[in-house]
Amino acid sequence: MASRQGPNALNVVRLYYTAKQIGKVDDSRCGAAVPPLSDESNIKDEDKDFARLANLIKATFVTYDEPLIEKLSRIGVKAVKPNDAVQLADP
Repeated sequence: MASRQGPNALNVVRLYYTAKQIGKVDDSRCGAAVPPLSDESNIKDEDKDFARLANLIKATFVTYDEPLIEKLSRIGVKAVKPNDAVQLADP
């Protein structure tokens, strides 16, 4: 069984808590309450909530899924591969 505390899981947790701290997400919200993207037709259900959250707080969505990066970029959500995200990180 894969570790539940790998880089992907830790990034999701960090993104969630950052959103919570700045007031974009609170305990009264759930995934369905986060505003939908302008076009979600080709985005997998497992990615929608994270893409919506990234869009809501203007965060960068980090993934290895190149087709998803292209789809999100077309609708105005910044998305990059992990190697590219390292260059965006604070020093």
